[in-house]
Amino acid sequence: MNIQLVKYDLGILKRYTYKLKFVFILIITALLSACETEETTDLAAIDKPVVEAYLVPGQVVNVHITQQIGFGTADTAQVPINDLSVFIADGTNEYPLVDVSDGIYQSGSELAISEGKTYTLRFNYKDNIVSAETTIPTKPQNFAASATTFTVPVFDMGSGVRPEFPDPIKLTWTNPAHDYHLIVVQNIETAPTAISFGFPGGGSSSTDRRPIFRNQPDQGGTYDLNLQSFSYYGNHKLILYRINPEYAALYQQSGSSSLNLKNPSTNIKNGLGIFTGINADTLSLKVN
Repeated sequence: MNIQLVKYDLGILKRYTYKLKFVFILIITALLSACETEETTDLAAIDKPVVEAYLVPGQVVNVHITQQIGFGTADTAQVPINDLSVFIADGTNEYPLVDVSDGIYQSGSELAISEGKTYTLRFNYKDNIVSAETTIPTKPQNFAASATTFTVPVFDMGSGVRPEFPDPIKLTWTNPAHDYHLIVVQNIETAPTAISFGFPGGGSSSTDRRPIFRNQPDQGGTYDLNLQSFSYYGNHKLILYRINPEYAALYQQSGSSSLNLKNPSTNIKNGLGIFTGINADTLSLKVN
């Protein structure tokens, strides 16, 4: 597994899952709470810290702690909470984290994250003990792809000939316990060329093209990548994340239920957010 690559991709996963989803939930909840006068207590009345932490074997731990986004404000920028005493315990020892800056608390070399171990987060915020616990999942087993290259068919809109589509790339892994997994396909070219699909100027606008493709968390052991999974030519990394239920719940939470909107998924006691273990394996693929 490429440690540096996984570090980068965890940042992508954080930005596109928890942060945006949480902001969206709070905005919608503000609208709902205005119509529900019978509610005496909801998130608007509670000042809770928001925690983001993703623990990966062999990597430094970064815990990001910010203020809860208040209702009735158009500003959704995260406000960091600094000057806290934050600790992570591994069942034997408890390790203090260093306040780096902007609400980020970082572990030292003495804290080693290992698969199969359980870790506990703890800090005090406004006279409340905020805590969370997670177990690091094992690395995905027997991750394989049916091919190492994928050839995009030639699209000639004026020929009237239907292009021959390639077979999907079948990804497989062993998953007897039906653990949650998440596939990320990342183009790693510094200046990637967009797949045009034969349309003048490209098949989609630059804002629609995606250097990152993600599926929804799944408890199976296979996934097919087809033409729609790629937006660019060149070298790609196929990353299989094994994730915990608390992380999968962020995807599964429905926006159609006012109950879900008023109670965003979290495993943080006396807080909001996510403190979770992740493990991964990586393959390479070239799109021609």
